[in-house]
Amino acid sequence: MSVIPEHFRLDLQPNANPEAIVRVGNARFTLLAERLLRLEYNPAGEFENRASQAMWFRQQSVPAFTVHTTPTSAIIENAYLRLEYQDDGSGFTPENLSIQVKATNTVWHPGDVDETNLRGTMRTLDGINGYTPLSLGLMSRAGWSVLDDSR
Repeated sequence: MSVIPEHFRLDLQPNANPEAIVRVGNARFTLLAERLLRLEYNPAGEFENRASQAMWFRQQSVPAFTVHTTPTSAIIENAYLRLEYQDDGSGFTPENLSIQVKATNTVWHPGDVDETNLRGTMRTLDGINGYTPLSLGLMSRAGWSVLDDSR
């Protein structure tokens, strides 16, 4: 068994502050920052807290927000975003989940395709000579982007 030297170890804190988490039925929403939401749905209501490649430090200060919930719905709002969710037992769908970006009045729904995403990066350029396709990135002219780190 190899031991990772101390100076190479990451300060993994994958559990978000509980005050930033809103649960409605089998959905969990976490406000990681003022403009960053984590959305999770699991039919069994079990959620993943392990660190992912992109999000390994979720223990951030809690942004200011308001929340109005019922047993089957939630409205989460802050200065930048408004999330509306109606739990109908079908996971996240365009009919039951929306997030409004207030600055542009853009509304995102699950499944929306972002044609203006500025793309990400390549892990390595070894063996690349010319064009190479890039995966979706975190920056977009649409004012929103989706990072699916569920795998």
